[in-house]
Amino acid sequence: MPHLRIVGDGERDAVTLPPLVKRILKAEFTHESKPWPRLHRGEKKIPGYTLRGYGRKLLYILKSARNADADGLVACADADRERGRERLKQMKLAREADRAQHPPIPAALGEARPHNEAWLLDDPAAVREALGLPKGHEVPNAVKCRSPKSALEQLHAESERSDQAPLEVWPTMAQRLDVRRCTHKQDTGFEAFIEEVQAELGPLFARAG
Repeated sequence: MPHLRIVGDGERDAVTLPPLVKRILKAEFTHESKPWPRLHRGEKKIPGYTLRGYGRKLLYILKSARNADADGLVACADADRERGRERLKQMKLAREADRAQHPPIPAALGEARPHNEAWLLDDPAAVREALGLPKGHEVPNAVKCRSPKSALEQLHAESERSDQAPLEVWPTMAQRLDVRRCTHKQDTGFEAFIEEVQAELGPLFARAG
């Protein structure tokens, strides 16, 4: 069974990204979840590339995953609107730079806009099912509400699972999510992430049989 290293922003990403990737691939895998590393500020220069911020971080993660014999990598960051989505640009540049020097390791990259909760909120049926809310309970629009994270937390507070921590509840939403019901996935960055997962990791799982 393939083993993946999964990197995201915070504890909630650590418990939601693995089931989301399983839903996309329709496959099982073992995994190790890691937060984005904290590196000293500065640049990493390698022939033909100058990497900053999340680019430097991803280069470090790729090296670490390779040394740990991981079969593949998933790395997702929250949107960085103020800097023109510089995080995702730097991540893709780092992947390119790594492949210019080493045999490629499958690496699916994503940007959640504005954060991972937007992907979950975009499937109202999965949210209601996971929280035990009635079918008619209103779920805010994932791209029109001010904060998908706050909206999801409010729904959680209104639900029969309000006594459970988000780290227990959020994975259930991810496990029930149906990508076909996510009508705003282009706006939230989920569509691009799906394409990355299928292109980068799909062949790995096809070989695994």
